[in-house]
Amino acid sequence: MTFEEKQMAKLERFQELASKNKRASVSTWEASHNMLSAIPTGQPILVGHHSEKAHRRLLDRSWNMLGKSVELREKAEYYENKVQNILNPRAISSDDENAITKLEAKKLSLEHQKEEYKRINKEFKKTKDLTKIEMSEDLMKEALSNMKVWGGVYANPFPSYCLTNLGGNIRRITERIEHLKKLGKVEESEEVINGITIKIDKEDNRVKMLFQGKPSEEVRTILKSNGFRWSPFNMAWQRQISDYAIRIAKEIAGG
Repeated sequence: MTFEEKQMAKLERFQELASKNKRASVSTWEASHNMLSAIPTGQPILVGHHSEKAHRRLLDRSWNMLGKSVELREKAEYYENKVQNILNPRAISSDDENAITKLEAKKLSLEHQKEEYKRINKEFKKTKDLTKIEMSEDLMKEALSNMKVWGGVYANPFPSYCLTNLGGNIRRITERIEHLKKLGKVEESEEVINGITIKIDKEDNRVKMLFQGKPSEEVRTILKSNGFRWSPFNMAWQRQISDYAIRIAKEIAGG
């Protein structure tokens, strides 16, 4: 399966999960609301009356269902964000077999943009006239916008923060490229620790933890706090491959 095919499969799955959780959230909220319809509006709990316990139980159940509705809505939003990440044309996934090539091209583009910023600033310092400086239409619009905000016609077309932000993005991309190159040297493996299988799956770019049964709530909390998420598709707790992910998976399995 190609990267594009995997992305489409993920997109369909996340869209389905977002829709499923959204519908469940609405129906759970309606159920919570309907429970209270049996209680007259404004009716207080009649302390000492034979209805007191039933009244309190009903309120507790309604409140719990309301909380469940909120939880389901948050899950729906989580999957909707994943959908948007896949649809984002500017995003470069680490799962993409061409990620390093794309990142290097993006880095080159940003480095060129930074040099253009510096060139335009330098020429503007001499001419004080943007119309005499060769640049693209997009850069002209950006420069005019910056100057309008930061002090009028004599302001730098590209203030220092523009260069700083670009430099930060270039550094992050450089670090990501080095990270992906390092991951390329990781070997696929599979080992069992205390009955828990830890699989390094390079094709999926995931460290997978397969338990014999559902892990305890305590273990699930530890997994989530360390970036592992349950994948119904792979039937495993997983996260993207990294030295940290491999190490923490072995620590969790080792108890």
